[in-house]
Amino acid sequence: MVLKQVVYIVIFIIVIAATIFLYSHQLGAIPFLLISFYLFYVAFKRLTKIRQEKKRVNE
Repeated sequence: MVLKQVVYIVIFIIVIAATIFLYSHQLGAIPFLLISFYLFYVAFKRLTKIRQEKKRVNE
């Protein structure tokens, strides 16, 4: 569990650095697109985990 949080924090720091770099080159929309893909992935992963746990409980 702690390793996942560390990975999330590292990814967040990388995204912040990339955002600053891309904004300085007038490419501000790209970080928002990348962040949306990442957040979709995290949400989808958690949703499938919750669904699997519900299936196990119902069986």
